[in-house]
This record gives sequence, structure tokens and C-alpha cells, in this order.
Amino acid sequence: QTEEEDYHEGREFGYVISGKIELWLDGTKYKLKEGDCFYYTADKKHFIRNPDKKKKAMILWIEIY
Repeated sequence: QTEEEDYHEGREFGYVISGKIELWLDGTKYKLKEGDCFYYTADKKHFIRNPDKKKKAMILWIEIY
């Protein structure tokens, strides 16, 4: 989970290896599950969290500057 909404230069790519996550981009929530991927320019406010407190989620997350 990221600490709070953030924005900065660059781009971000991610792949959900296991579990489920919520990706927030500019106030819109996207529900992602195992096998889903995402890409966005990081100049948008963004936040990632695991909505399930009991099950772990694992993602591959790459930042490109």
C-alpha cells in the first residue's frame, strides 16, 4: 500500500501477481486482480491499496523516469 495520494514525473507500470488491489488515479478507483496489469503517467494523483486486510496481494511495480 502506498502511504497517500502522490504525483511526480515519470511513468508507472504494474502487474498483479496475486491477490486483489485498488488503484486510485485522479480520484477514480480501479479494482484489479491476479493477472491484471496497469500503466499510467505518474503526474496524476495515484494511490494503491490492498482492500482485503486478511489476504496478501503481490504486485510487480516499475517506475520509469
